[in-house]
Amino acid sequence: MTPTRELASQIGESFGVYAQFLKARHLVIFGGVKENPQ
Repeated sequence: MTPTRELASQIGESFGVYAQFLKARHLVIFGGVKENPQ
């Protein structure tokens, strides 16, 4: 879990690079709060 959508997206992108070598899959999910208050 991350406090912001942007951080979740960045972590997802970074993990995607490592996931290729680990044969792992990942998914980034966020919602519930409008982007402006963040």
